[in-house]
Amino acid sequence: MGLFSKKPKNPIDKVLETIHTSLTVRNEIRDGKVFVPSWRVTIEPSFQQTDSDQMAVIDFHITCPDWDGRMYECCASGGKDFDTAVGLAMGSFTLCFLPTFSAMMNGDYAEPFESEFVGKTHRWEFYTGDVVGIGENMGVKSFFDLISEGVRKRLGNQRIAYVKVFASKGVNANGESALTGEVRINDFAVPELGKIVEEYAAKWDVACGSFSSAKQFFFLKQESETLLPYPFSSEKREPMLLVCVKKTLDLILELDTSKNLSVIKGDIEQLAGDKTIAEELFSFLPEICAERLLTRQMEFDEQIMFSNGSDSHTVYKSQLMDYYTLGDMMFYLFSVGIFGERTDELAQKLVGYSSSYAGLCNAMQGGFNSNSGKLHSRLMFNVSEDFEIR
Repeated sequence: MGLFSKKPKNPIDKVLETIHTSLTVRNEIRDGKVFVPSWRVTIEPSFQQTDSDQMAVIDFHITCPDWDGRMYECCASGGKDFDTAVGLAMGSFTLCFLPTFSAMMNGDYAEPFESEFVGKTHRWEFYTGDVVGIGENMGVKSFFDLISEGVRKRLGNQRIAYVKVFASKGVNANGESALTGEVRINDFAVPELGKIVEEYAAKWDVACGSFSSAKQFFFLKQESETLLPYPFSSEKREPMLLVCVKKTLDLILELDTSKNLSVIKGDIEQLAGDKTIAEELFSFLPEICAERLLTRQMEFDEQIMFSNGSDSHTVYKSQLMDYYTLGDMMFYLFSVGIFGERTDELAQKLVGYSSSYAGLCNAMQGGFNSNSGKLHSRLMFNVSEDFEIR
């Protein structure tokens, strides 16, 4: 029997009730969200539209004003009917994500973990979730030994970080296998680690006509002693950055394409009020836009090099506080139509100002053809002596 006896008029109410009753800490349902006062955490679920009454896809957005960002989890499942599909999708959230998340928020069962970022050591409370899956999970107790070093070198100075691992293997009646290996750090895919997980799943002995999968979460909370200061408080950071992204894009939209982007650099510094954020806006936004729109022609490296003339550092994008945050904000503004009919014009301008696009143009002039493969791009930013990699 499914989670519900019949498809409710508003299934989100049942999803909220399931989260409410699954949490062991006091919480309340407010305006389509579950709020946990002692954690200052809000969990907001929503359904994605699907073409099937036998499929449920539920998004969960988890926010807290004490964090530097937000968490996101998507749980999808099919079933014999909508009720069953919702029940299975909710089971994935309440059995896999929620217990380990709750342990982190309560400070239960932590293990020590260390990483290094730009020459500084960061210490973490590390929380390991249970492996939850479908079918036989082939004796998987934890994925972390497979990916621990890869995760370690991708951690920066965040207050909170989380890792999702998913592996599956299906074998059809002809003995042909379909494999999935996915690792996401703060919800951004890490193909290098995903490949390791996929190779591990390939060794599972799955019978013909069967399917097995396994999912696991890891949460990390940085100790306050190693957390380096950010120029704005956690609560002010997101609204401040969103304003800066919007005003920077306004400046770029009105810039004559015959002029170099550097002519508005001073204006960006003035509106940001922080030299590092100003340089991030100036440098990151065009490249992030190119990274999203040139995927057919290019593959983009996880790493970035920063050079100030006398010194250089190479870091992973996932280590940077603002890289993916600024990109999310930019594409959010695009999606809500804030730039109206000029959205495409703005996106084209941004791509045109990127070094990735310049590299692609140079390669094409040299005979590169994207039909025969993708051009690899690794970014290098020349920054001022005052720039802080954070």
